[in-house]
Amino acid sequence: GAISIGFKPKEKYIEFFVKDSGIGVPSNKQKAIFNRFEQADFETSLTIEGSGLGLSITKSYIEMLKGEIWLESEVGRGSIFYFTLPLHN
Repeated sequence: GAISIGFKPKEKYIEFFVKDSGIGVPSNKQKAIFNRFEQADFETSLTIEGSGLGLSITKSYIEMLKGEIWLESEVGRGSIFYFTLPLHN
């Protein structure tokens, strides 16, 4: 697999991205993975470890800094997580 990161300066904020070539997140789970203790569960034999807190903590920090977080994902093709942070508070 692969991971890439980057950013684009916008007029009033910076947009960051983290892209992976992992297993992807089903569309019906994309909002839920930002909740505490939730993970994207799959009906396969894959074992996904973790507490399900990482993305909820990340979302809290980003919102505390007046930013936003979201993702684009396709099962079997990977995900792109985006977040923004304002240039000035």
